[in-house]
Amino acid sequence: MLVGISTFTYTWAFGVPGSIPAIPMTLNKLIDKAVEFKADCIQVADNYPLQDQSREELTGIRDYAQKNRIGIEVGGRGLSDENLDRYIRLADYFSSPVLRMVIDRQEYQPDSETVVAVIRNALSNLESNGITLALENHDRLPSSEFRQIIEKVNSN
Repeated sequence: MLVGISTFTYTWAFGVPGSIPAIPMTLNKLIDKAVEFKADCIQVADNYPLQDQSREELTGIRDYAQKNRIGIEVGGRGLSDENLDRYIRLADYFSSPVLRMVIDRQEYQPDSETVVAVIRNALSNLESNGITLALENHDRLPSSEFRQIIEKVNSN
């Protein structure tokens, strides 16, 4: 088991919509905290938009983490075909063994059948990259529906 900290560990330092600090915390500072706490990794959750960072910024973050021997686990929001593919590429880039995804975005709340289809479409890509998809429950779907999603994805 790995010990880590997340961008949600410092929610207010990174900011949330409507409350972004004048100087938000950076991922390099989070990596520094992980080193200070003797943690193994950081999780970049959906409150930090990895998908909006330039290739140079991503490379800088990855290199700084590697230099400090801190792993990076990737997380995102919005389980659509395009977004899941984008985040699989990010997870692969950071050698993240886990991809944590929140299904919904404010303007996107897919039904269970859509979620199953999106996951099935990405299964070979996830498997070939050695990435485990972890769906986060944000209370819209009951746990029984998550179970059904998992069973339907595994029914091939």
